[in-house]
Amino acid sequence: SMIRYQAKTVVDSLLENCSEKDIPRFAEILFRHYQDPQSVDSEGAFALLDTLLNFPVDHIPDLSALLNFINWWLSNGESVQQAAALRLLRYLQASLPKAHPAQCQIKEIVQNDNYEHNTLLLFLHAHIGYRVGLDTTNLFAKLDQPEAVSNVFLDNLKSATPWVFKAVGVEYLLHQATHNPQANILHIATHFSNLIKVSENVVVRRMAGEALLSLAPKLTPERRNEIAVELSKALETGQAEIAQYIPGYLGQFTLWLSPRELDEVLDHMLFLLSSPNNSVAAASLSTVGFMLEHYAVYGERFSEPAKKLEQ
Repeated sequence: SMIRYQAKTVVDSLLENCSEKDIPRFAEILFRHYQDPQSVDSEGAFALLDTLLNFPVDHIPDLSALLNFINWWLSNGESVQQAAALRLLRYLQASLPKAHPAQCQIKEIVQNDNYEHNTLLLFLHAHIGYRVGLDTTNLFAKLDQPEAVSNVFLDNLKSATPWVFKAVGVEYLLHQATHNPQANILHIATHFSNLIKVSENVVVRRMAGEALLSLAPKLTPERRNEIAVELSKALETGQAEIAQYIPGYLGQFTLWLSPRELDEVLDHMLFLLSSPNNSVAAASLSTVGFMLEHYAVYGERFSEPAKKLEQ
């Protein structure tokens, strides 16, 4: 149900607003649900696994029981539960001290699993394996194969693909862009741009937006301009989702454009401000607002005189 999928939001909000002394009492109640994995249905298991992605590890009352819960669903769940379990396992491994006893249990879990049938599960598995000291050379070689990359591109734009796989897909493609010399960075950046525009899931939109911003320095000036123009054109549709999510990323992305190209985007925003569609005008104004908010970095990227920047 929808209530289950709000569990993470509720837990995150509760942790943010409750006092430190109340966290153990709250955690004790929450972690009762992780004691018997077999008694939880598949949708409930996914929600429970996703809920803990921001939970402070030092407040987990029984880490061994949680790892047993994760391991059970890795062995018995469908691919969606396995993805959620691996994401949580990765979070726990990265959050715990290297000398923590639970690291041995995590290593044992990862050693005994095989996910070569699914590129994105393999990606998560390889990352955890690398961090716990396993030889993952062959795994990363398989992840770098063009066929694997192509399949993720296709799956990420299908409405039937679960959002968790689209989210991991963004991570995987960003890793390809930053670690695989053969990766087509423009293709990946354009894909992120498309996800910001069309993804039905907020998490995926935001991950794609952050990934696009991280790729901006790796793109040529011409390619940056192409993507900025496409995102600017998307504002003209007036769709509520686009008006809500694109301005923040477009505003920051345009600050990687040359002064001349930046002026062209500003001219376009000025044109959109006169639109009879309130949503279009608001989106263009929001975009300019984000440009101003982050404008301090522009002088470091381009040799603009101080007086010019102040204007």
